[in-house]
Amino acid sequence: MTTPVFLDWLEGKFAGTRKVPPGAQVVTAELEQKVRDELIRWLTEEAVRAARVQDHVAATIAARQAELVVAAESIAATLPDLLDTLENRTRSWKAAVWDSTSGLLV
Repeated sequence: MTTPVFLDWLEGKFAGTRKVPPGAQVVTAELEQKVRDELIRWLTEEAVRAARVQDHVAATIAARQAELVVAAESIAATLPDLLDTLENRTRSWKAAVWDSTSGLLV
């Protein structure tokens, strides 16, 4: 049986049928979860905005720019050797760089 013939046969089997909707309890639980997820997203965005997180990040990056440049140059110089290590051969260069930057976040 070819795919088009099979699909026609299958669609014929479902002709006149309807989806079975869930009961009110399932709908209520789903709606509650969706509203909860959206509230968390919205409240998190509001908290980040109110705390001026982006301003703090920009100020911290600006204050540490020289340190970041030195670290980037050092990492770039050792990156070829780092990527040749057995555990890094299948990883992306970004993952190897990230592993090298953990001290910059403190």
